[in-house]
Amino acid sequence: MVFRVDGNTRALNWEKEGSDYLPQKLVSITYEYEDLDQIKQSYDTFDSAEAMEKNQQKVYGILTGFYDYTPKNEKLSKGIILSGMNKACHFMKPTEWNQSNVKNAEQLRDQLSFWMIKGCLQALDELMVRKDRWCQPFIAAALMSLYYYGPNNQKLRNLWQLIEKGVGNTYGDEWDGLTHITETWKTGGMFKDSNICKDTRWDNMDRTVSYLLYWIDKYMNDETGSKVGNGWDKVAKEYKNRGTLNSSLNIVLGITE
Repeated sequence: MVFRVDGNTRALNWEKEGSDYLPQKLVSITYEYEDLDQIKQSYDTFDSAEAMEKNQQKVYGILTGFYDYTPKNEKLSKGIILSGMNKACHFMKPTEWNQSNVKNAEQLRDQLSFWMIKGCLQALDELMVRKDRWCQPFIAAALMSLYYYGPNNQKLRNLWQLIEKGVGNTYGDEWDGLTHITETWKTGGMFKDSNICKDTRWDNMDRTVSYLLYWIDKYMNDETGSKVGNGWDKVAKEYKNRGTLNSSLNIVLGITE
C-alpha cells in the first residue's frame, strides 16, 4: 500500500484544476514502514500541531479529505468557526473538551466529526449566507440547536435565517425569541455592550450562548416574554443532558436506535 503523506493540498488543487500551471516533473521521496502507526508518525512530521499551518487552514483539508465534503461557505472553508465550535464542543462534552483553544489536528478532526456525523456542520454551512453576520456565539448556539432539534428542522432553519437578517417585531410588551436575540445583538441589551455579544472569551460565551439557546427554545415552543427567566445562564451547560429531540421522541414512542 502507498500513502501520500505530504503535498495533499497541492495535489487536490491540481486535481480540481484550481491552478493554471501544472509542473512538468515532480520529485517523490519514498519511505518504507512496517505499519500504519509509523506512517502516521511520518505524516505528523509534515502536518504536526507545531507546523506553520494553522488549525483554521486545516479545516478545509479535513472536510474534503476525510469526509469528501466541500464547504459552500467561505467562513467554513477558511475555518473561521473554531472558537464557536470549540465552545459548543465544551458545552456538549465538558470533560473531554475543556480547553479554550483547539490544540492539535487530532482534536480538530474529532470536533469536526462530532458535528458532521449529525449533519449539523453541513446545515450550518448552508445557513451562513452572510458571513459578516455570524459571530462565534451564533456558531456555537447554531450547532447546539441543530443538534437538539435536528439539522433538517425547518422552523429552526427559518429562525436562523431571520437571525442572520437581523429582523424582529418590537411591537408589544412581550417579544418572541427571534426579537430578543436580534435586538440584543444590535444594542447589547442586558449585556450593556454589543461587543460582549460577539466576544469569544469563554466566560462571556458562557452567558451569550446560554442567552441565545434560551430564546431559541422559547421561539421553538411559540412562547414570548419580556425578559429571561431564572436559570437562563445555565442553559448551554444543561444542553448536554437533553440528548436530542429525536431521541426524546423515540423514548416516548418506544423506538430504539
